[in-house]
Amino acid sequence: AGVGERTREGTDLFIEMGETMIDENTSVLDKAALVFGQMDEPPGTRMRVALSALTMA
Repeated sequence: AGVGERTREGTDLFIEMGETMIDENTSVLDKAALVFGQMDEPPGTRMRVALSALTMA
């Protein structure tokens, strides 16, 4: 969950990814995984988001 401007930016990104097509029947969201971390967590915890994303890739 985000607050204010961050929520809007996340929603805009999600909508834009859904509208962007890779080919005729496939949107970017069909081939993407999004990993999120909370900004109120310590730096080490936030770093794990990047490691999780690398593992998923």
